[in-house]
Amino acid sequence: MDEIEITLKWKAEKIHVKQLNEKVASFKKQNGFYAIHCNGELLYIGQTYAQTIEQRIKQEHVAYDCINEFKEKNNCDLFFILGVIVSKSVEYETKSLYDNIENCLIVRNKPFCNDDYPKFYGGD
Repeated sequence: MDEIEITLKWKAEKIHVKQLNEKVASFKKQNGFYAIHCNGELLYIGQTYAQTIEQRIKQEHVAYDCINEFKEKNNCDLFFILGVIVSKSVEYETKSLYDNIENCLIVRNKPFCNDDYPKFYGGD
């Protein structure tokens, strides 16, 4: 398989969980990736292919129990970082592409609450 080159741009602004509703509105029409952290600890990496970042973040997720437990135990604030694909060497963005990028990010960064990820990433 040919090598694929992807560039993600993570927004420099960290969004406090209390500001999420107002700040995430700027992502109404974008799908992409998000990271949740607390006191510098990366807790979760997720992606949204079939919906916008705004829609996905507002939904319930099994990892949110882990995230909230970590937050309470460590008495820290949650922050979100949002990212989008800005360039790619393939013509189309597909669910498979998003899944591969997410898996690569998770394996490389090992977020605390991403329990359902592969332990290694060999690419697809």
